Amino acid sequence: MRRRAAEGGERGRKRGKIIHSCPHSRPVFHRFIPSYPQVRAKGGELVKTKRGPFNPDLHRRQTQIRLVIGGFLILFVAGGGLVWLLYGLEAALAAEVCLSAVSTVMGGLWLLLTLLERWIKAEDP
Repeated sequence: MRRRAAEGGERGRKRGKIIHSCPHSRPVFHRFIPSYPQVRAKGGELVKTKRGPFNPDLHRRQTQIRLVIGGFLILFVAGGGLVWLLYGLEAALAAEVCLSAVSTVMGGLWLLLTLLERWIKAEDP
C-alpha cells in the first residue's frame, strides 16, 4: 500500500514524508532509506544529493571485506570469550594462539584467491 502523507505529516509526525505505510507496521520515512542520500543544508533542512550509479563490483568487494572482518571478530571475541568462561585464562590464551594460526591460514587462502581473481580479470579483454 503506497500513499503520500499530507504536508504536516501523519499521526503527529512532522519529519519527512511517508512513502510506505501498512496497518500492521510503523510508517517508513524516506530519510531512513539508504538509496536517498541526504545532507543538511545551512538552514537545517534536508537536501537530496545525487549518488553515482550502482557499482556491483565495489559493493561486492566492500561486503566481502566487511564479512571477513566480522567473521574474524566473532571468532576471536566470542570464541576466545567462551573458552575463557568455560576453561579459564590459560586455555583462552592457548585457544587464541590456535585461532591466530587458523586465521592466518584462512587469510592467506583468501589473499591468494583475491590475487588470482584480479589476475584473471586483468587478462580478460
